[in-house]
Amino acid sequence: MCLQQFPLLGIVSIAHRNNIDSFQGFSEKLSDDGIRYLTVNNMRGVEYNDRNVEKAVLSEAQYLIFLQEYLLWWIDTKLYRKLQIQPLMSFFSKEANNLCLYSNMDEKCTSNHVFSPEGYAPHCELLKDLSHKSTKECLQCRIYEFCGGGCPEVLRDNSFCEARLKFYDFLKGIKDGSN
Repeated sequence: MCLQQFPLLGIVSIAHRNNIDSFQGFSEKLSDDGIRYLTVNNMRGVEYNDRNVEKAVLSEAQYLIFLQEYLLWWIDTKLYRKLQIQPLMSFFSKEANNLCLYSNMDEKCTSNHVFSPEGYAPHCELLKDLSHKSTKECLQCRIYEFCGGGCPEVLRDNSFCEARLKFYDFLKGIKDGSN
């Protein structure tokens, strides 16, 4: 493939139990090959009909621990100079957060158009209820502006809120220089 033809080419990858230990090497390889953009999403916790797939899904706590370690490695190796990784970049952007999984906008699920093998949708392909609103508990949380309550269609495990609170404090520590 000729990267001159596609200078903004990026890769979207899904983190799960079977590949989580490979992302550092994978990221280095992409960077060495001239890829400049990578998005690493957690395998969504939706209902699967395949038990092997369900076993691969990371809890919110496991995914955020992975992101912490990945972020520290990305900073230590200075790979951020060559490879922009989402969601890591968005956590440190001065711009408003537009990542749907961390956005607090009620219209977050309908702000993107999706083209997939199933066809076109004028909203997130996971969205079943277009009237989604955040819960009162989420709205009152001290990190709601950062967290946004997550995706309304993804199953939240018991670690969701506590993991997001810890991750927020971890990121704040990096920004403040105390981590």
